[in-house]
Amino acid sequence: MNSNGSEPPPYGFIAKELVDGRAVPFLGAAASYAGVPDDQPHRLPGGQGLTERLIADWSGYPGSASDPLTQVTQYYEECVASHIDLCRRFRTVFYEEQLEQRPPPTARLLAAIQPPDERPFVIITTNYDCLVEKALDQAGRPYAVVIQDSNPWSPHNLRVRESGSERFEGVQSQDLVLKDYAGATLIYKLHGGFGDGLDKDVDTLVVTEGDYIRFVASLASNAVPPVAIAEHILHDRRILFLGYSMADWNMRVILYQLAQRRPQQQGVPRSWGVRRNISVVEKRFWDKRDVELFDMDLADFVVQLHEAIGADV
Repeated sequence: MNSNGSEPPPYGFIAKELVDGRAVPFLGAAASYAGVPDDQPHRLPGGQGLTERLIADWSGYPGSASDPLTQVTQYYEECVASHIDLCRRFRTVFYEEQLEQRPPPTARLLAAIQPPDERPFVIITTNYDCLVEKALDQAGRPYAVVIQDSNPWSPHNLRVRESGSERFEGVQSQDLVLKDYAGATLIYKLHGGFGDGLDKDVDTLVVTEGDYIRFVASLASNAVPPVAIAEHILHDRRILFLGYSMADWNMRVILYQLAQRRPQQQGVPRSWGVRRNISVVEKRFWDKRDVELFDMDLADFVVQLHEAIGADV
């Protein structure tokens, strides 16, 4: 049993589901820094750390550093700067400062998994960084990056780049075909992001309160995620939430929409989530949504999963 008295995760089964392509990793903020030394230069922060850094850098915020990041960014967008200024600042933190960094353990684990020949190995993330791509480059694995472009002025709602390509191409959701990426890893950036070949001032981020309102509206209309990715998830696949705060209402909306779109005659496979300090209320809430939570440090979970997969990462 774990130190908190709970049963340990079924590492062998989770590893097999990942390797066979029947589990879809869903990455939250902690996946980008779990297992990274605290004193490493440019170690990525969590949401609260990012809020504090932004307030310290730009100053003038009349509220508290404990306010939600969405509220702080909304203030700076409306009262001080603009959305593109936020995008440029985040590009520095999540892209430019990470160019020389070693990918974190979670990214190296996922890059070690060989995708099945008949379909892509799909990874979903709400993170803006390119650390998974970097790990895949180092592992020599082919991949494609699909960035959800929620900017209402964009002519396309997806930006797609295959490894080895120098540019992102604009694509409409209905034109994304997963079988085109069979045998490769497909990284779907749900909240926008950055990357090699994406112009510096291209703004795809979901970060302010206004962004999240528009994003949830797109979820409710079934416009996000793309049909191909939604159908991939709904086809008897489990979700492995890594480094995600299960208290986030945004995640509740995503799970609710996926549950509504799942065929009623199809059984719901049990999914998993890993995080620390899970409350009784939170655990009961996610039990009802067929997500089993493991109360443990993500870095420790990744180490054990490395061993179960048997890959040299």
